[in-house]
Amino acid sequence: MDEKIFFQAPEVLVSSSRVEISGQTFATRNIGSVKVTAPGVSIVAVLMLLVGAAAMAGSATGVGLFFLVVGAIWAYTTWARRELKLVAGGGEVLALKTTDRNHVEKIRSAIAEAISVR
Repeated sequence: MDEKIFFQAPEVLVSSSRVEISGQTFATRNIGSVKVTAPGVSIVAVLMLLVGAAAMAGSATGVGLFFLVVGAIWAYTTWARRELKLVAGGGEVLALKTTDRNHVEKIRSAIAEAISVR
């Protein structure tokens, strides 16, 4: 049987026989399922936002602004992060972390298609 390519991009290849992501290779036949998860906002980012708001309410506006900006950036990046996980006989494997939702969904879809035709 010839190897069929379902998805190919820099650092990612999904075919009927293998899945390569950032230098890791997985045999398609060993993958039971694939999923994308959203870990959620970091508690540290939320604390930074609270400290920033409290400092802004007080007299430390410079420090408060710093904590608000850094906390907001951190909260956004952790909120936007997506993790691609492969589930096999040995358990769950974190294969990719990214903030590009569209890209990770294309990879998930290609892997799901590859494991369904094996």
